[in-house]
Formats: sequence, C-alpha cells, structure tokens
Amino acid sequence: MKSQKQVSDTPRAADRHLWQIQPIRDFAWIFLVLLFIWLGYEMRAITVPLLVAVLLAYLFAPVVSLLERRLRFPRSLSAATILAVGGVTVLLVGVLTVPLAVSQTMSFLDAVRKGKYDGAIDHVIDYAPDSIQPQIEQFVDRAQQWIGVSAGAVAAGSEPPAPSAEGSTPPASRAPAGADARAEATPRGGTAPKQADTLDEARIRALVDRQIEERLSADASGGSAGTGGKLDWFGVLGSGARRVVTFALGVLQLGILVFLIPFYFFYFTIIWPKITSFGSGMILKDHREHTLRLVAEMDKAVSGFVRGRIVIAVILAVMYSVGWTIVGVPYAIPLGIIIGTFSLIPYLGGVGLPLSIGLMAADQFSLPAEQQMAWWGIILWPGLVYMICQFADDYCLTPLIAGKATNLDPVSIVVAILAGGTLAGLYGMLIAIPVAACIKILIQEVFMPRIRDWIDGRVDDPLPIDE
Repeated sequence: MKSQKQVSDTPRAADRHLWQIQPIRDFAWIFLVLLFIWLGYEMRAITVPLLVAVLLAYLFAPVVSLLERRLRFPRSLSAATILAVGGVTVLLVGVLTVPLAVSQTMSFLDAVRKGKYDGAIDHVIDYAPDSIQPQIEQFVDRAQQWIGVSAGAVAAGSEPPAPSAEGSTPPASRAPAGADARAEATPRGGTAPKQADTLDEARIRALVDRQIEERLSADASGGSAGTGGKLDWFGVLGSGARRVVTFALGVLQLGILVFLIPFYFFYFTIIWPKITSFGSGMILKDHREHTLRLVAEMDKAVSGFVRGRIVIAVILAVMYSVGWTIVGVPYAIPLGIIIGTFSLIPYLGGVGLPLSIGLMAADQFSLPAEQQMAWWGIILWPGLVYMICQFADDYCLTPLIAGKATNLDPVSIVVAILAGGTLAGLYGMLIAIPVAACIKILIQEVFMPRIRDWIDGRVDDPLPIDE
C-alpha cells in the first residue's frame, strides 16, 4: 500500500507530460529505433563502411586482446599489425587465385556465348516435364541475354534478323544447338568467322545509324521529355557506354570502401574498450549483472558462429577448388570459391553438388562420343569430392573451429535460414542463425522462467516486467 507522501508526489493525469505515460514512451522508443534503422538504410553509402568496420573490430577483438596480453602491444600497434597481415594475406591470395578464377570465368562465358552448352541445355529441356519446360526456356533465355549470347548470335551461326517494315528488328531467338548448330554455323569445306564478323559489324552500324536518326528526329521535334531537347549520348552509344560508366563508378566506390573500412577499423579497434564500457554503463544498475550475463552468452554464440563459419568457408573453398580440379570438373576454381562462400550459411553449400555434376555433364556432352566419360563417372567423381568436403566440415572443421556455438539443433537452423531468406533475402539468411541463437537465449533466460512462475501461480502476469 502506498504511503500518503507517495500518493501526494504522484502527478495527476492532467499534469503529466507525454513522456511520463508508459505506453507512449514505449511507442516513442520503438519509433526512434525504427527511424534510426531507416536513416541508416537511406544513408547506406555512409553506414555500410561503418558497420563493416564495427563488425571487423568486434570479430578481431580477441586477437587484439591476445596481442596486448602476450606481446604487450598497444591497441594502435595491434590494429596496425592486423591490417598489415590482413592486407598482405588478401594480396597474396588475390595474386594466386584471382587471375585463375577470372580466366576460368571468362572462358566459361565465352563457351556459353559460342553455344558450347546449347546441346546439353536442349537435352535438359527435352527431358524436363512439359509443365515446367516454358519456365526453363525463359530462364535460359534471360541468362543468355545477361551474359551476351544474343549479341553473339550471328557468330554462333544464326542469320541476322531482317528488319520489318517499320524498321524495327525482331528479337533474336536462341541458335540451334549441338551438331545442327555447328553445321549451320560452318559451311561444308570451310569456316565462316570472317563473314560472321562482317555481318556483325554491319548489324551494329545499322543499329547505331538508326539510333542516331531517331535521336536527331526527336531533337528536331523539340526533344523528348526526359532529355530536355538534348541528344542523349548514352542512348546513341548504347549499353557499352553505360557499362563503362557503371564499371568506372563501381571501381571508384570500391576504392573508397578499400580506404574507409581499414580507416574506420583502426579507429574502432583503438576505442573498443570505451565503446563496451559506455554500453555497459547505459544499463540500469538493478539489471546490470543479469543483462551483462545475457549479453556475454549472446556474444559467445554470435562471435563463435561468425568467426568459425568464416574460417570454415575459406577452408572449404580451397578444398572444393582443388578437389574438383583434380577430378576434372570444368571451371573448378570459381565454382569452389562460390560454394565456399555459400558455406557461410549452413546447408546452403549443398547447391555445389548439382552444379558440379551439371558442369561436368555439360562439358562431357560437348565432346565427341568416343572421348566422353562414362555416365557413372560424371556423377561419382564430383559427388565424391563434395561428400569428402562435407564429411570434413561436419566431423572435423565445425567441431574443432566453431563447436556448438549457437546450441541450435538442425531443424531450428533450417527454419531460421528459411525464415531469414523469406524476410530479407540473402542478408536475412546470413544473420538468421545468430539472431535465432540470441532469441533462444532470451526465451530460455528471460521469458520461460516467468511463464513457468505464471503457470505455477507464483506471479499474476507472464510478462517479465517489474511490478
């Protein structure tokens, strides 16, 4: 029962400020958090380097503490050492792997443009159920347009489309596959690359001339609404100019990130103890001990999972690349790097098995019949490499490096990944497991004890709030 003094000190409803009303104050805090997230998204060009630097400072905090404790390094020297070693490592790995990966990727794109895998694609479409054949064809057409197959259709052997009466060019269809495509592309008794190049050049000139005429006619009639009467040189020059400008802007943005992230990382590493001290000081004194214990458990789960998966993904990328190269999977290095990166998310690396078998099968089907590998070898050898890597991950790498950091069962991990992917795509899948681990800790340590007390009749309200 409240004393007379407490009753007299309680303000009347008419004398209260808005921030003294608990529901309004809670709503205001939620609104401020959402506003902060929205502003961060809108200013992502600024916030992304900051967040990446904070994440790196968080991940390397144990290394900095180890250097301080064992080698007596000051934090500034520890941060500089990590940057130097990391930079040299990235440079060496880039020099050793990037040229091979880029070379194999360009070779793959060139082979697709030349129709090397058209026969295998047609076999897949023919054997697919009739209900999904249109979707597969649409996906193949989009993929080929994205990598520029339609631009090289003449070189692949298809006739250039004749312009219609209105002067427009009908869309190019996919060239015939397999031996028929090669027979149409190369006349008997000779080759036709020079003729294809000439036709391609003539087609490009015709397209450019028509584009210039359309722009000039639009300019003469007062200009289009979007250009304000000025000639749109991007439209005249076509997609090539757009790609050049986009590439230049991408390189500039990458250069800025390469400078800003190490700069921010160095600063945040130095002041990291102040950041953690400030955060702990903002917790209410009555709840500080319990809250810090929960934060420590969450930190153990998140940091153990993130650090462990990064190391495991790097090791798996090397194992996949080397193993698939040995058994003869084409373009094994870029494929291994991609699947190793996918391994950051548990079970997502499983896409490597059908991709490796598919690439092996497509490469073998493009060879003469007497040079093709047996069908069981196409399935066995890539699958054997994948199983060895998965066995190493499940029984060696994960127990030794990551352990049971998140303490989540396989079903919870799969559900968390699917939920994260549904809500936020790839980014949601990346953070789904750490978030799920933190939610599990909160449920076990905060909500479930209160719910048990409510079920047993020890409290009147199941919500864990002070009375």
